[in-house]
Amino acid sequence: MRGGAARKLIAALFAVFLLTALVVYFFGDSGLLAFQGLEKYRSELVANVDDLQMRNNDLKNELSRLQTDPETNAVLARDIGLYATGEAVVRLEGRPSHSETYSVGSLLSMKKGPENRSEVFKAVALVILCLLSGYFFLTSRQARRRLHAGQRR
Repeated sequence: MRGGAARKLIAALFAVFLLTALVVYFFGDSGLLAFQGLEKYRSELVANVDDLQMRNNDLKNELSRLQTDPETNAVLARDIGLYATGEAVVRLEGRPSHSETYSVGSLLSMKKGPENRSEVFKAVALVILCLLSGYFFLTSRQARRRLHAGQRR
């Protein structure tokens, strides 16, 4: 019967190992959840690059207009308070002056969880392994004692 207890112990250790491996696979630093987070971050980066490319094209077009169209330069100069000689300035009360601000783009940075998450999972898995191993060891030892006590009678 000693081989039966060893088989049970090996099966229990394998089950604990399998459970620990599944926990690490899903929740570890390079597990499935972390991979999904990276995929989400990647899609945010792609969207950010697309926005930046559109903004770059808009700025190129505006630069081209500024280099070629003198009327565009005159309008922009008036917006910042520069007027040609002989121009009259009319200000309307209650009308706010508009100013256009540029935003270059958003800088995305990956939000990381706690740096020691991997160590926590490893420690928890090790504690679970030790507890379950001890439990199976003690229960198999008690079973052997009962078996030996039954054989002595």
